[in-house]
Amino acid sequence: MCLDAGVNLFDTADIYAGGESEDILGQAISGRRDRVLLATKARMPVGEGPNEAGLSRQHLIRQCEASLRRLGTDYIDLYQTHEWDGVTPLEETLEMLDTLVRSGKVRYVGCSNHSGWQLMKALGVSDRLGLQRYVSQHPPVPPCSWSVARTVRGPGRRGASCSRTRGGSARGGWPAREPARAHTSRWCGRSCLGSRR
Repeated sequence: MCLDAGVNLFDTADIYAGGESEDILGQAISGRRDRVLLATKARMPVGEGPNEAGLSRQHLIRQCEASLRRLGTDYIDLYQTHEWDGVTPLEETLEMLDTLVRSGKVRYVGCSNHSGWQLMKALGVSDRLGLQRYVSQHPPVPPCSWSVARTVRGPGRRGASCSRTRGGSARGGWPAREPARAHTSRWCGRSCLGSRR
């Protein structure tokens, strides 16, 4: 249905619904891989051990392989660091991402939930060491921005859509025909059309 409507980029993460999101997406695109762009992310804890989180070489290799297996593909179009890792040396992370691109397992690398200075630092290190650069930034989305995404949906409209999720399980939303309402968001303190508390 999404492909028929012109949607071709699907973004997920290794932690969404404990990896089940990638499993479901992999099944949904089976036989149609050439028609889609797949984006996924790694960094968050997937277990209890010290190597079960972060952007270390070991964790990125393990999570990339697991994502490839769950998605049922031999490459990921956009592999993103899900959040800044202040413990792992940035050089180690970027070298590993570069290795994944050179090995053909990943086409492009990006980041998610990075501040401006974190993104600029990563780009500077990539340039200095001649490594793959982040080609995208998936910024944090405050709740009052959700209404912006909702306004682009509908007949004859194109654009991004988002939903409020926590660990892959929906926390709310509106029925499709319910009108948007304006109120002041507790998150940002300004009026946000269609936001919910």
